[in-house]
Amino acid sequence: MKIFLNESAVCDEDKPAAMSHLGTIMREIEQNNLVVRLFKIDGVDCEFTREGSVDACRDADLVELKICSLPELLREALDDAKEYLPRLSRGLRRAAEFFVTGLEGEGVNIFLQSLDGLGWFEQLNESLVSGIHAFLPEGFTDRLSGHRSSMADLLAAWENQDYLLVGDILDYELAPFLEYFTEQLPLLKELMSSEKNVIGDKS
Repeated sequence: MKIFLNESAVCDEDKPAAMSHLGTIMREIEQNNLVVRLFKIDGVDCEFTREGSVDACRDADLVELKICSLPELLREALDDAKEYLPRLSRGLRRAAEFFVTGLEGEGVNIFLQSLDGLGWFEQLNESLVSGIHAFLPEGFTDRLSGHRSSMADLLAAWENQDYLLVGDILDYELAPFLEYFTEQLPLLKELMSSEKNVIGDKS
């Protein structure tokens, strides 16, 4: 069995030895609170679970893992956010404009195209809370709490097909929070650059 870790070969041994090596990697992931960004078995993308992933590899010839620390992941995500969030905000405002002017079909199409971006943004927020929550400024955490409430309201309005309310939430709550978050990126990156502020940072 061959094992690649972050694109480097770390094992090319018989099954028992390789499985032992894989078990060591899994323990290091758990003990160091590392993030698994990619997990492939024989070239096929698989869901990584701490409990079942070793067993899933027993019949494999090739295992590939890409891992990083939470701080590394957050730093990359904040770099991406600088470019991506303004585009997402513009898209939400465009969808809102269609919703509030009665062009629901166009609004739905644009909003659906934004869902992956919103999902990514929610994951970024959860990672920030996990990584540097204790060091986030009070105003930011208050705005984040309000954003979570807005997301719940958006989901309810969407499920009820209340597109006018969807448009209002996008225009007056979600897009402004994205813009506020974008303005806070320099501060967030500064917090991330201080090792003592980041849970799990061993750099």
